[in-house]
Amino acid sequence: MPNQFRHRYYCSFGANIDARCHAEQVLTQLLERFSTVIVSSAIETAPVAIDTPNRFLNWLFILDTPLPPFELKQLFNQIETGEGRNRNAVNSKYRDRPADLDIISIDLLPVGLESYLTPLWQQLTQGLVIDSAATLNLGESQLSQRAATIHLDASSGHIRVVEHHPQRLPDGF
Repeated sequence: MPNQFRHRYYCSFGANIDARCHAEQVLTQLLERFSTVIVSSAIETAPVAIDTPNRFLNWLFILDTPLPPFELKQLFNQIETGEGRNRNAVNSKYRDRPADLDIISIDLLPVGLESYLTPLWQQLTQGLVIDSAATLNLGESQLSQRAATIHLDASSGHIRVVEHHPQRLPDGF
């Protein structure tokens, strides 16, 4: 089998409509598609550039895939639509949403992150523990205060969560 070039994608998730439920569903879909995903904790944040009383749930994630950026963004849009986001609504960028997946950077460490994402990035790169993190359930596993690499065994359907205690981001999967 020939080697395929793989991109490392640094991405974000945000939602402010039934956020915890959609976060868990989106993460499950990402695992079903990519088998392994590195994730930060999920945190609640105030809305940015959107006028709403609804707080957001945000987390960062990293995945390696041979998909080109355009195809990955298309997949993200399909996941968002499947979760109930109406991407055709006027000013959909400024509306409450059940899911918002963005590619932050490709193959290079992100720079210039929104300030509300900084603690999540520090968690991924420096092992920061976030005491106020929201708990996400994945089958019988939970994500909470530490970054983790999540593996899905496609044959059994079992999810394995490996929390990161080292003070750096893992180099590979």
